[in-house]
Amino acid sequence: MDPEHSYQFCGQIIFPPAPPESAMTNDNCWHLTMVTTRPLKLLYFDGSSAAKMEGPLDSQDLLAWGEIRPDKILEERERLEKLCEWASRYELDGFVR
Repeated sequence: MDPEHSYQFCGQIIFPPAPPESAMTNDNCWHLTMVTTRPLKLLYFDGSSAAKMEGPLDSQDLLAWGEIRPDKILEERERLEKLCEWASRYELDGFVR
């Protein structure tokens, strides 16, 4: 959603082993931006809401499970399914987080 911010991650290798410096060039970067063809109904969570720690996921937990669930921090698939189930009542197209 923010190409200026996301570009810094483009082409980076997160986990070792890291490639040689020569491999870390913009030639390895494929950066996708999108434009909608109609207005979208989105629910925006703040910019840190994808962080896998207690606190940033609280709003999502409340919508998904009705309570804050620290035991579900790494349960992305389940969280997404529950959020989609909740969002279907409001005909949301998606989430931004």
